[in-house]
Amino acid sequence: MTSSRIAFVVIGCSASMLAVGCGDGGDVAATQTSSPASSSGPAVQSATVNIASFAFAPDTITLKAGGSVTWINRDKAPHTAENTAEEGPPERFDTGRLTRGQQKRITFVRPGTYTYYCVYHRFMEANVIVR
Repeated sequence: MTSSRIAFVVIGCSASMLAVGCGDGGDVAATQTSSPASSSGPAVQSATVNIASFAFAPDTITLKAGGSVTWINRDKAPHTAENTAEEGPPERFDTGRLTRGQQKRITFVRPGTYTYYCVYHRFMEANVIVR
């Protein structure tokens, strides 16, 4: 592929990502029915996940049931944190599209492991463990 064709593809992909709608920034209650996974960290009531350098940090959060996670996008690119319930019966959660500086808080009600990813950058994956 020529460099001009690569640039065209990159610009086209960027434009299509910008066309996706934004979330409203409110809370969403997420639920899951599978049993909780073990984690080495203590369960906390609330946590923050920074999205930077195309990664979620930290990549694993352990919450108490009823706790919440706030995702903050610190990258120039838009990102999401989304669980599509691909593995088993958990209900879906989605931060919606977050641009630089935007944030979204989600409350997790039921114990379980919630594996999530960025819909724009599928290689970005992390977990919320609720006890």
